[in-house]
Parts: sequence; structure tokens; C-alpha cells
Amino acid sequence: FRVMVGLGFAFIAMMAYFFVRTSFCRMRFPRWSLVAAVIMIPTPWIAVELGWFVAEFGRQPWTVDGVLPTALSASGLSVTDLLITLAGFITFYSILFVIEMGLMVKYIRKGPFLDVAETEAWTARHEHRLRTHDGQGPFAANPAE
Repeated sequence: FRVMVGLGFAFIAMMAYFFVRTSFCRMRFPRWSLVAAVIMIPTPWIAVELGWFVAEFGRQPWTVDGVLPTALSASGLSVTDLLITLAGFITFYSILFVIEMGLMVKYIRKGPFLDVAETEAWTARHEHRLRTHDGQGPFAANPAE
């Protein structure tokens, strides 16, 4: 539970950090923040699984609270049936994983739509526009007093 909640706060902190940076048009992020963002990619799934564990362990000894105890809801499947089903799920999700990784690598190699020079020119124009906004507004470099 604590890991799940900790990950939730980490998501909020990362979102707030990137929101504030982009709100003030600082489009060049430090390397550590980009590495942290990539490391955070699988953590939502980890948080969901940990939440599921908490929910499942918390309702023991009931399958349906107050109605069906877990002892009566056990499956009648044989070990062979269980292993075949498990192997099927593992195979299916492994195939999906390989497809997803292939797509990610394909689009990573393709790169962003704009090249670096275009992106830097856009960033410079955008930062200049925000700084010269008549000295007004929350994004002005020197707000009027």
C-alpha cells in the first residue's frame, strides 16, 4: 500500500515539475528529469498491481464480502488445465509485449517531427514572446509592479 501511495505522489511530483517548467517555457529539460521520466514509464502498472494486491488481501476470507467465503469459491480445475491456461496468458501477453517494444523502437528511431534547429528556433521565439508580453501576465520576465 505504501509503495502504491508513494508512486502516486511521485506521479504528482513529476507532473507538477514538468507542468511548471513548460508553463514558463523552459523547454530544455535537465538530463536527470528526462531519465526520471523514462524510469517512471512502468510505474503506473506497478502501482495498479500493488493496489490490486491490497484489495485482494484485504477482503480475505471472503470472495464476495459476507456472501461467499474463499474456501467455497476455489476452482475445480486440474493442475494441467491451470498450467495450460497460464501458458496461454503468458504467451499472449509476451507477444503483445514484443509488438509494443517493436513499435516503440520504430518511433524512437524515427525521431521527433521537427528537427533540432526548428525546435530551438520555435523555443527562442516562444520564450521571447512571453518575456516581451508588455511586462504583464504571470509569464513575464519582469512583471510590472
